Amino acid sequence: KTIGNQSICNGDSIAIGYGNTNGDIYQWTSSPAGFQSAVSNPYVSPKSATDYILKETTSFGCTKSGLAYITVNPIPSDPDIRTKDSVCLGGIATVGFHPASYINYVWSSLPAGYSSNDSIILVRPATSTDYILTQTIPSTDCFRNDTIKIRVNPLPKPMITGDTLVCGTGTQVNYSTPKIPGDYYAWKVSNGNIMLTPDPAIIRVKWNSISINKVSVTETNRYGCQSTDSVTVVVSKAPMADFRYINDCQANPVDFFDSSISASSLTWNFGDSTNSNLTNPEHTYKNSGSYKVIEIVKNTDGCVDSMIKTIHIYPIPKLHWVIGRDTGRTIHFDVSDSTFANYSWNFGDGELSILYKGDHYYHADGMYNLNLAVESSFGCMALFDSTINNRLYYPNDVIGIFPNPFHDHLYINYTLAKDADVRIVLFDDIGRLVNNR
Repeated sequence: KTIGNQSICNGDSIAIGYGNTNGDIYQWTSSPAGFQSAVSNPYVSPKSATDYILKETTSFGCTKSGLAYITVNPIPSDPDIRTKDSVCLGGIATVGFHPASYINYVWSSLPAGYSSNDSIILVRPATSTDYILTQTIPSTDCFRNDTIKIRVNPLPKPMITGDTLVCGTGTQVNYSTPKIPGDYYAWKVSNGNIMLTPDPAIIRVKWNSISINKVSVTETNRYGCQSTDSVTVVVSKAPMADFRYINDCQANPVDFFDSSISASSLTWNFGDSTNSNLTNPEHTYKNSGSYKVIEIVKNTDGCVDSMIKTIHIYPIPKLHWVIGRDTGRTIHFDVSDSTFANYSWNFGDGELSILYKGDHYYHADGMYNLNLAVESSFGCMALFDSTINNRLYYPNDVIGIFPNPFHDHLYINYTLAKDADVRIVLFDDIGRLVNNR
């Protein structure tokens, strides 16, 4: 009796035979030999086509036999997937093998998200991923699954720090990146000399020329993954601040003259809480004294320089004069401070004097403009002026005046030879008219 013919895929199992009858004895053998079983419906996993022969004996001693013929269909062969088992983040892995025309291919992934029907695939996993290949022979539906795990290694993260604006050639600047033990650092610099330091994550660069340059570092980690960081460095011609001025007198405008080099803008601080952005400003100091003047200059790239100089503002002369009357039209002149360098009197009648004190005689009565110019040793000038009304002055033995000088009351004694009108004219010590009646 033929139990049945079946076909399976290599590596699969199949049940042969039928249900058990109580009391019956079952004996299975195979051709090719190698299989034996005493159950009615055993599972078999042949590697090639095999006949399975059953001998069944009932409880009465009767026997019967049966035959099961199992055909074994091949499964797709081991694909021997070719790839490296790890990539750097962002890298591409090639996975696959030489295809066979009679096989269908289906790729999937874990984590899910990838699919393909090609035999060779290019993948760029963001994290470590399993890629599963299912090969199927359409004529028999025999298939096999194979998995390859692609590990994604992290990239290093170099980050350069250091001055990106360098003012002047010959300047040495340090550049660094965070140091990771075991990583390798390769530095490159344009238009500068690299001076290595004991720390491979730090270099010192001497910049040689005015130009736009680049500093870059390529870091390789223990997985062989590489990343590069770079910064642009502007080496600019450094400005040089300088200016000139002339010390001057209080209340006189002071001219400042910029003589800086390679500057595009500047700021002045005059030391008295005032500022200016003019190139050649004029500034007047209200008070005498010493002031620190600061000029700050900047070029178009942002390089800055400054110059500090002390300016001296000299005081203008301060004094008051004393004018005294004498007999006739003579006056006495004097000043409260005789330490100044030069004095120049103009008495208003064409006469001059360079003495700080003395006498002057007016030849005629009248109103005169009295001027005094005073010059200090620093060349600072002050001008004092007033008007004097000079009249012929009589001594006290002709006209009695007491007290003289007076404060509140004045007594005048005189004798008239005949009846006459009397006119009294009062002047102060410097000849200014006080009363006329």
